[in-house]
Amino acid sequence: VRFAVSGAVNLTSDINVKSYKTVDGRNASVTIRTFGLRLVSVSHVIIHNLRFDGRQGPVHAKKGGGGDAVKVKGGTRHVWV
Repeated sequence: VRFAVSGAVNLTSDINVKSYKTVDGRNASVTIRTFGLRLVSVSHVIIHNLRFDGRQGPVHAKKGGGGDAVKVKGGTRHVWV
């Protein structure tokens, strides 16, 4: 995923990133808000030049948010942030 324009992305839940993916904010000013990225049992992921904002509060905890903008879990390997 390469962002062509600058701006904020307001998420309603975490985005599950699959293997062999790049999330690229270069040449744009991109802010991911409210939730973030989730990597579970994936490999070869690049996350580049993104900002994260607003991962706090009990509402997010109820929806699976734990305050982490990038969650890396369960056998995930070869990740570049």
